[in-house]
Amino acid sequence: MRGRWLLLAALLAGCAPPVPRLYLIAPPAATLPAVQADTVLEVPRLRIPDYLDTRDIQVRDAGSVLSASPTGRWASRLSDQLTDALVADLQPVHPELQVTRSTLGSSRRERLLVDLDILELSRDGNAVAQARWSLERPGRPDLMMQTRLSLRGDNASDAGVLETLRALMAQLAGRIRFPAG
Repeated sequence: MRGRWLLLAALLAGCAPPVPRLYLIAPPAATLPAVQADTVLEVPRLRIPDYLDTRDIQVRDAGSVLSASPTGRWASRLSDQLTDALVADLQPVHPELQVTRSTLGSSRRERLLVDLDILELSRDGNAVAQARWSLERPGRPDLMMQTRLSLRGDNASDAGVLETLRALMAQLAGRIRFPAG
């Protein structure tokens, strides 16, 4: 009888779906430069459309259908992943600032708020994002800007979606510029 139970357990284990791979959008921390700057730029969590802010890797199929990947997931919510990637991409663009997600006790702090009003990755390889951002600077007027980003990528695989989002965040970081002073 015990042998039957072991055989049944082995058969059921063989039918289990594979464990999805977990993906991180930001580069490994070891590749990021250590920066000491007088002014800290805080980048709180980006705001993205609610239906995308999950751990599911989602791509738009033809029409209005979003499909979640059966083989991969984000390691954390997409908004957290995109924020980490943007912070990493902003640092080389603004070496005069220490770019971080939090400003523990910094006296010279600026704050960058980013909204991705549109973020669409389609199965055919198109990627489009529309971003608005606001720079809050103590004692100075806020600076507000917006941009539209687009590129082509390989959105047919989880790794392709990852690379497309990395490229979009790098493109966005390159467009976020601040006037001197």
